[in-house]
Order: sequence, then structure tokens, then C-alpha cells
Amino acid sequence: MTAEAPNLREQLAEVAEWLSADISVDDLLSQYEAAVKKNPTPTFEETTPTPAPSAPAAKPAAGISKAYSVTVVPGVLSMAIKVNARNGQPGENWQASADVTPTVFGHALESSHHELSPTNSSITIESPRNRAAGADLTINVVGDKLAFGAKVETWYYDASGRRTKKINQQDLFYMR
Repeated sequence: MTAEAPNLREQLAEVAEWLSADISVDDLLSQYEAAVKKNPTPTFEETTPTPAPSAPAAKPAAGISKAYSVTVVPGVLSMAIKVNARNGQPGENWQASADVTPTVFGHALESSHHELSPTNSSITIESPRNRAAGADLTINVVGDKLAFGAKVETWYYDASGRRTKKINQQDLFYMR
């Protein structure tokens, strides 16, 4: 690893403590090194299940529920994002919430809950700077149509140094 890379053994020792699983630092280090050797490309994708066909008399939902996934390094770091939004009509207040659940080495960590509204239309969740892999996630609602979007800056370290990718997914859906 290059001089700028964090000490992976130290970082993964902390991860082993968080996970409190029966896994050694050497096992985590092996998993990490094997994953980054594959030159992973961070991804952002919708994971909302496709609903089963409903009866013709079914009423449309009053709000919007969507699910997304950000994968930084497969098997090492990903985030599940669940969004619920209430459609806003012109002149009405709108509301949206997002629950973000990071998964580290296959173990889901505690979710964080975030509320968006006309007075708080953007939130950013930052990863600690000194980690072996991370993602800064910004979720926002913008414009007259109340477009829901996400921006993600991902990074991880491999033998050549720090690898970064910016993902910009605006206009994922409209609330109006």
C-alpha cells in the first residue's frame, strides 16, 4: 500500500471490534485485498421490489417508497437507502425520509434516519476520512417538480493508492 493509505490492519482491527463477530483481522484483511484486486467499480442502483400485479380497483399509493443501494467494494462496504416521500402539491409542504444502513463485510450496521422538508431539503452523511473505504452520501430534493436525487463520492485503497468515483443520480423520481 502507498504512504497515503491508512494502516489497513489497524482499520480492520476496529472493524472486527464493531462487528463483534468471530472473525479475525487477518480474515478481514484477506477479504479486503481479494475484493480490491478485482478493481471494483462503485455502483448506485435502484433495488425497489417490483410490485405484484394488483386488482384493477386498487387505489394509487399516497406517497412514494423507493429503495437504492450504493456498493463501494462488493463484500466490503455497501449502503442500503430506503426512501419514503409524500407527494407535494403546489403550495403544500412536502416531506421525505431516508433510512441509510451501511453493510460492512456482510454485517448490517445500525441504520440512521433522516428527514427532508422544504426547510431542510438536503442532508449529507460523511464517512470518516481515515478509513480504508468509504462513501459520502448527499440526498436532496430540488426544483419545482421536487426531484429526489443523490450524490455519492466513494473511495477505497488498493496497491496503487486511493481510488475515487463520484456518482451523481439526480431526478431519481419526482414528488410533484
